[in-house]
Amino acid sequence: MIISLTFNKTELQQVLFPLMFYHGIFFLTLERRIQFAKAIYLMENNLNKLSDLPKSLNQIPYSKYLSKLPSMGSSYLDLSFFKFLIIGFTIA
Repeated sequence: MIISLTFNKTELQQVLFPLMFYHGIFFLTLERRIQFAKAIYLMENNLNKLSDLPKSLNQIPYSKYLSKLPSMGSSYLDLSFFKFLIIGFTIA
């Protein structure tokens, strides 16, 4: 059996992203951070198509909503959501 969870644009903009910003949750892997940066850029500039994105990621300006990664490995342990991330991985 396969189960799929799909969010539409309105749910992302009005529910999921604001919750992530409010709680300071962000993505840790480079690929997910790039996808998130694209989604935020589309949202901030009211764009509807991926073809409207700049060709290079260097042209996507930094958003106030994108958190910076910790500078040291040990700083990841201090992230407020890190313990829940470990619990999620353990359960999965």
